[in-house]
Amino acid sequence: MFLHNVLAIEKALTVCKNMANHPETKLPMYNFPRLIPALLKVINQESPKSKTHKEVALQVFQNIANNDKTPLMLLGYDGFVKAIVNVVSSDASDDALTARTNAWLILQNISFIKECREPLFRVQGCFDAINGVLDNKEDKVKKNALPVLLNISLATNIRKEMFDHST
Repeated sequence: MFLHNVLAIEKALTVCKNMANHPETKLPMYNFPRLIPALLKVINQESPKSKTHKEVALQVFQNIANNDKTPLMLLGYDGFVKAIVNVVSSDASDDALTARTNAWLILQNISFIKECREPLFRVQGCFDAINGVLDNKEDKVKKNALPVLLNISLATNIRKEMFDHST
């Protein structure tokens, strides 16, 4: 029974990922009332039934965030950025590499949008997560963190704060 549930969840997440990747269904996927809380629940699990669940849930968010309208909406969703920051700040082991890479790609998609840069910088822990990855010479997701830092630095009104940041 357990295996069946794991496979069913994986298939459902894959369907969501595919639908969130299509331009005509991306926004309706965001607007589906139970989707975001369900995905956040998967991402926030300490030990999910399958690491693939977390990876695919992050891909759904990545696809939803790859749009002009949805990144700002995602930033406003309670607990969303905190969940993503927790993933990027997690153990830098190879076991978590795919999930962390997917999470950084979500932050990249969000940071591409001009109106999202300052709010992303102001999310508690986000800038620290960027610096943490950049400080770790062995971290393999550094190439994904750099574009987020670059995009955030394009928000001219926070450059001084970035320079003065404690990290």
